[in-house]
Amino acid sequence: MIRIAICDTDSKICGQVKDILNVAEIRLMNHFCIEDFWSGKDLYEVLLDGEYFDIIFLETDLQIMSGIEIGRSIRCEMKNETTQLVFISENDKNAMQLLSVRALDLIIKPVSEKKINTVLEKAINSIRDFKNLFLYKKRFTIYNVLLDDILYFESSNREVNIITNNYTDTFYDKLSNISSKLHYFIKIHKSYLINPNHILKSEYSKIQMSNGVLLPISRKNRIDVRNILNRIGLDNNYIF
Repeated sequence: MIRIAICDTDSKICGQVKDILNVAEIRLMNHFCIEDFWSGKDLYEVLLDGEYFDIIFLETDLQIMSGIEIGRSIRCEMKNETTQLVFISENDKNAMQLLSVRALDLIIKPVSEKKINTVLEKAINSIRDFKNLFLYKKRFTIYNVLLDDILYFESSNREVNIITNNYTDTFYDKLSNISSKLHYFIKIHKSYLINPNHILKSEYSKIQMSNGVLLPISRKNRIDVRNILNRIGLDNNYIF
């Protein structure tokens, strides 16, 4: 699943981009979770609360807080280098400033299906480069594993167990560090960080993973986990 935000003061632009993305979702056989914002401040506050988007379509000339200011906050304040920033503008006068926030592209209005699709495919390719692998270190050796192969992480004191389709391994790290890098993974318990793509069945107090293992959802996390599962389309008792 790819999480996308659209932020433009013109609701018609938001609707137009969203319609194009909905068509592209079917064509590309992907799953998009799309949220639109008409205020840069609203988007900024959501990002500060920990929401993560793979792609953000962002108007440059937003009121109160400009798109470029939000881009700087994403890169510098939030230390987020993986979100793909696509700016939308009436002209290219801010093109040089976009280099400082490492924008993927600039779309000049009026937006069109061709423009959106071109930049969307470029963004998806960039996302795959970032998201494809998880790297971890044991002594002097760095190991990598496909993210799609990871079922979940389990922490035990200062060690973390990584459970994949093919093997289990252990390395030194903190679950909080891993969670900050893998925004799509869900922390269901202080000891478990799971890949939602491997959820076989979810219930109120536990989740069954694709390897058949049942993992507990802590009381503290149950509401947040349920909200996340609902938001990404994995409702109660969801079975692949």
